[in-house]
Amino acid sequence: MHMGKYNVVFKCGHEEEVSLFGKYKDRNARIQWYERECDCSKCRTEALRKKMATDHNEVRMHYRKYKEEYSECK
Repeated sequence: MHMGKYNVVFKCGHEEEVSLFGKYKDRNARIQWYERECDCSKCRTEALRKKMATDHNEVRMHYRKYKEEYSECK
């Protein structure tokens, strides 16, 4: 199986290097898909971080209080 590294400009407009495997025509199809449908890894990470922040309530407390009252929480 062949591998190549390509610089791709993603849908979000950022450029990133990706490693692609397989036939040349399949790699070109994947690159076009990235350009049309995908954000770069930094934008995907930021979107996930924002989603997690809105889906969960983060609470700050002293470690001692956590251990005494919430030690069963993950």
